[in-house]
Amino acid sequence: VVSAYVNGTKYNASVHGQQGMTCGGCHPDHQAYPHPEVTASDNRVYTLALNETCQNCHPEQAHAQDSMHTQMLAEGNTEAAVCVDCHGAHDTGSLHESRVEIAVACRKCHSGVYDEYYHSVHGTALREEDNQDVPTCIDCHGSHNFEDPRTTSFRLNSPLLCGSCHADEAL
Repeated sequence: VVSAYVNGTKYNASVHGQQGMTCGGCHPDHQAYPHPEVTASDNRVYTLALNETCQNCHPEQAHAQDSMHTQMLAEGNTEAAVCVDCHGAHDTGSLHESRVEIAVACRKCHSGVYDEYYHSVHGTALREEDNQDVPTCIDCHGSHNFEDPRTTSFRLNSPLLCGSCHADEAL
């Protein structure tokens, strides 16, 4: 049995709830009651089936075809991140509200890298000083067009990437 419970308080506080979106905005086949039977075998299968719904309203933010996560999905890795893995499903928040939350969102899948970031000069400055100039994960790796950081191309471009901030006297 897959739970269909949604915490109304959390939903109403979410970005979508605050905009007055109804359930049918993301679940168009569930407009009538009783809802049609869900045939997905588990929550992940259901999430993957609904992922394109996000792209209907957010085409600019939709994962680019060169995104590392999109490539992993295409290769059959059903655990690769999709929209709700980073942004939430019924508690969709704005990652613009807190730069710390960006790294926390990435931590769900990348806990080892997060731990390194957390204890780094950048992570410490963000957490302890609330320094908004330090990078979070998406500043270096992108937000919807992740490049594989293990590639030669990414590594060769790293000095330019780091230099774009470290050469900026205002920062």
